[in-house]
Amino acid sequence: MAKVQLVPLEVSDRERFIKDNQEAFNYGAMEATYVVEKSIKNRSQKNAQA
Repeated sequence: MAKVQLVPLEVSDRERFIKDNQEAFNYGAMEATYVVEKSIKNRSQKNAQA
């Protein structure tokens, strides 16, 4: 098994890390919102047909 050594981030790496995490969070939030909206729409359509 490979050994892993953790080291503090350089300032430039830290800024990139923060930006990447913000983008990933925003993407995930947008995907979750889409799924919820799609689910609500589907339920509304099923209720209207019943």
